[in-house]
Amino acid sequence: MEILSPDQHLPHFLDKIQFYLLYGVRLLWIVDPATRTITIQVPNQEGRVLTTSDTLDGGDVLPGLSVAVGEIFDRMRV
Repeated sequence: MEILSPDQHLPHFLDKIQFYLLYGVRLLWIVDPATRTITIQVPNQEGRVLTTSDTLDGGDVLPGLSVAVGEIFDRMRV
């Protein structure tokens, strides 16, 4: 899980994401508090953006995990 900060240097951040996926990370959640979205990245697939009306799950990596995206942001202290 990566949480974007307002002063995040985007090119460096994108490089880090690609590094994670290239070297074995099977599931990555990119949390953007500013837009209240979570982008799901898995190797060799397009990212999928979830909004507060969606449910985040752990897929094959964390089976059984399921939480409302809206609840995640409601509990964050941003």
